[in-house]
Amino acid sequence: MTGAERVLEAITARDFSAFDGVLGPTSQLRALLPSGFVEETGPADIASRFSQWFGNLEAFEVLEARIEITGDRSSLQYRFRTRRPGEDETVISQHVVLFGTNGTVDAMHLVCSGFRPAQEALAGALHDYDAGTLGCADGLTQAFKQQIREVGVGDVLRVHTVDPSAKEDLPSIARLMGHKVHSVEAHPDGSLTITVERGK
Repeated sequence: MTGAERVLEAITARDFSAFDGVLGPTSQLRALLPSGFVEETGPADIASRFSQWFGNLEAFEVLEARIEITGDRSSLQYRFRTRRPGEDETVISQHVVLFGTNGTVDAMHLVCSGFRPAQEALAGALHDYDAGTLGCADGLTQAFKQQIREVGVGDVLRVHTVDPSAKEDLPSIARLMGHKVHSVEAHPDGSLTITVERGK
């Protein structure tokens, strides 16, 4: 596992003690936040900073997490849906460029959106489609294509379905069509809500 993969895994799992195994002893975090610029040095202080952001949350959902490689640089892009105790749902996005050698991360340069109200963070108007018992094997795919065509570009469609295969199939179809998948949420009764923003 690369240093970038280990850092991303630590953040998305909120296991910040794992930074000890990948960040060098003098590693630096330089972060541009909505409130200003902050710096931390060493795995313990960097872990403490991430714990301040993501440790004490009532709800935490990974909406997006990926690694991009540009030459000899790795960068992380992730977006979380969160809720602090007693507060409304928020969405936060961070982009992190990593610097290091031999699998050790010596520096992290981070830009953060801050915690934004969840509904404002989802672009455009919000639409709901209840697919009922319709599944991907018997028409859900075509129904989704019709529904997404009927909303405006930049609008968000929430698809409610009881088909378990839709968890993998529908997001793949949406991405192939050029749309952006915001989240796939599984409910205790086995149903799913798949949130997609129309891209074109």
